[in-house]
Amino acid sequence: HDSGNKGYYEGYAQTSIHEEMLKDTARTEAYREAILRNRVYFEGAVVVDIGCGTGILAMIAVKAGASKVYCIEASSLAKATEK
Repeated sequence: HDSGNKGYYEGYAQTSIHEEMLKDTARTEAYREAILRNRVYFEGAVVVDIGCGTGILAMIAVKAGASKVYCIEASSLAKATEK
């Protein structure tokens, strides 16, 4: 289904935007700390990461104890991460 937002999603297909977000250590660490401080909500849980990009938050959710994580990415970056 084409929702008409293809241009928006494809903006996130560029690896440079993800590199920029990963290099933003304050942002990444804030997410990591929030997830790890709330392990009780992740332990044994099934997590869905919508707009997962590189999957960094999904990996942190696994570290926090999630039993399964589904990563959903609308941009063509998903094809690159399958490799």
